Parts: sequence; structure tokens; C-alpha cells
Amino acid sequence: MSSFAAQAKAKGLQVVEKKGEAFASSESWFEDDKVVSFVPKWKIKDGEGMLENVEALLPKFCQVVKEKERSYCMHYSFVGPSDDGYVICREGYTSGDGVLKHIEVVGDLLQEIKQYADIVEVTIQGPAGELEKLKKPLAHLSPQYFPTVPGGFRNKYV
Repeated sequence: MSSFAAQAKAKGLQVVEKKGEAFASSESWFEDDKVVSFVPKWKIKDGEGMLENVEALLPKFCQVVKEKERSYCMHYSFVGPSDDGYVICREGYTSGDGVLKHIEVVGDLLQEIKQYADIVEVTIQGPAGELEKLKKPLAHLSPQYFPTVPGGFRNKYV
């Protein structure tokens, strides 16, 4: 039996052997997508050293998240800076409460980065009930909310 087949069986999947190859067959490889995506877009301010200061802070954000948000952060990364001075943070949390905890955890870094960049757009996607939890505490950011459509899923194993 291939190592893929052994791994699949260990995860409780049914394995079907076909012409010497193993295929996992079960709908249990996925689960409902309940991730809340929080996506702030920053515009780096004009001026000497602004870009360099923002670039120096991005790894600090990642390090703090790695150290303190294991129980509720699904993913966290930055995109950019773009040629026109934008940076986007791609964040995913287990719930709306996770988004609020994250903002609290990185509060000092948020205050620091505001010296060099402004939040110009925030989008939040996720289950409608989780989005409702965020509307009052995040109203000052004027986010756009996008509720997920029922039936969406995510892979449990990757």
C-alpha cells in the first residue's frame, strides 16, 4: 500500500485500490467553511523613509501573530507593497471574536504603523452571524461585509 493510502486510512478515509494506485474516497475530507477573513488595505504615506518603516514593521506583525494567536488564527500574510504604495494584509480567523482578539494583540504595532500608512479599505468575509459580532466594534473602520454563501467548504487536512 502506498504512503498516500496509509495516510488516508490513518485519517479515517476509505481507500480504494485501482491498478496499483490508491485513491481516497470520502466526503469527509472537507468541512463547512466558517473562516472569517479580515483584509485591511494600507496606503503608505508619501515621504522619506515611510516605505522602509512599513516594510520593517510587517515581519514584526507576523512574529507577534505566530507567538500569540495559535488558537484562533487560520492564516496571516502581507501582499505588497505595490508599485503605487499599497500593502494588503490577508488574515483568517476561526470567528469574529478571533478578529477582535487579533486587533487587541497587535494594538501597539497598529499604532506604530499608522505613523507611516493609513488604512484606506477593509473587507471582511465570513458567516453572517460572525460578521454581526464585528459591526459595532469595527464601525470606525467602515468595513465592507460579505457574508459567505451556505454550502462553502474548506479542506480539513491542508
